[in-house]
Amino acid sequence: MEKRLTKRMYYQRLDGQTFHESSTLFGLQNGRICEFERVLHDARWYNRYGEKLGWGDLVPEDFERIASGLKSDELFIILRKVDMYRDSYVRAGSDEDHPPLEYLLRECLFIIRSKEIFEITDRQQEGTVQEIYGIYPVKVIHPHSIRGLFI
Repeated sequence: MEKRLTKRMYYQRLDGQTFHESSTLFGLQNGRICEFERVLHDARWYNRYGEKLGWGDLVPEDFERIASGLKSDELFIILRKVDMYRDSYVRAGSDEDHPPLEYLLRECLFIIRSKEIFEITDRQQEGTVQEIYGIYPVKVIHPHSIRGLFI
């Protein structure tokens, strides 16, 4: 199966004299800023292999578009905005475009797979289905259980 979610797919790039547009999959744009109704500001987006796809604000409709558009073998992993002062991994100058899986597992806020949206938290009972930020259904999964989504 062809890999659609590829490293830096939302970044525009210039190869020599040729300008390449970034992907428009799921209607996302790298570096997008939304003034209203955003769920996350400057979120970072990764695929199941830990490759950074892009970054920017996400609104509720983005979550729904991603969940309905993903193929069964794809994961869309969402991390919060990087905090250079508190995030020792990024502060050390490590590769933010392809961090180790342990970093993603520790830092992710949401994981989206085909037709499912998961919030990663241990503040609620695992398996709870809820509405958050106008997004429904969102399933709660505990941090220690998210490895199962990668199988």
